[in-house]
Amino acid sequence: MSAAQAPATDHTGTDAAGDGLSGPVVLEELLASLDDLPAQRPVAARMVQLTHDEGISAADLAGVAAADATVTARILRLANSAYYGLSGRVRTLTFAVTVVGFTTVRTIALSAAAGVDDPRAVPDGFWERSASTAVAAGELARRFRLTSPDAFCLGLLTGIGQALLHRADPDAYGPLLAGAADRAALVAAERARYGVSHVAVSAAALTAWSFPTDMAAAIRPLDTWPLGQPADGVDATTRCLLVAREVADRLTGWGPGPLEVSHMSGGRVDEVDVATLARRVPALAADLVRAVQS
Repeated sequence: MSAAQAPATDHTGTDAAGDGLSGPVVLEELLASLDDLPAQRPVAARMVQLTHDEGISAADLAGVAAADATVTARILRLANSAYYGLSGRVRTLTFAVTVVGFTTVRTIALSAAAGVDDPRAVPDGFWERSASTAVAAGELARRFRLTSPDAFCLGLLTGIGQALLHRADPDAYGPLLAGAADRAALVAAERARYGVSHVAVSAAALTAWSFPTDMAAAIRPLDTWPLGQPADGVDATTRCLLVAREVADRLTGWGPGPLEVSHMSGGRVDEVDVATLARRVPALAADLVRAVQS
């Protein structure tokens, strides 16, 4: 479905068919719905809360996570994934929390609390794109003088707005995403139906979930940056995410076609680097998808 084909809306923000979400009120509705999530997955919600406590230890966090078998299994699988290079050697949950880091544990818990860890709850290809972006961001972090775990988590969370829009409007969002020829068309279609882009929803959700403010600030420019132009006026984190998303787009066949990464990165990444990432990322991302979903 293109933006021009999106259902007409009335002044209440409800589409003409009377179902689903649409119109400028959607962001407020989505953020309000996040308040109901702790009741659905209380252990995951408690984990998110604990990761904000600077005095919490890996053992304390593992002790809470152990009450949710699904979350526990995902943390252990992720720590044993090829991305961390410790396959088969992480046997305890406390060690697994130490390996993946608190920010990643928070991301896993949020995915569970928001219900987007269920493959049926997200658009087709969502986790493949998110995992590829996350792995690429983690691999690129040093080029931008960033920490790899934080870049990895930002890459994983950049597209969370798509999952939340799909969760709120399941009948319409999948066709809207599938009908968009590239990112610019998708952003236009999202703004036409919801008044906001999925990037704006991702940034708002990170703020609502009390992630550090610089993480949401790094995501916001992603859908306003002029494609193919030098990334002037954006910080190193945003540049890292732009390149990571470009790598993921090429690997998953999404987007308008190859974009100039040297401009995008401010000269820190070139096509040789992208070719190297294209050989490394697919296997690591596939392993990550299995860890998050199964």
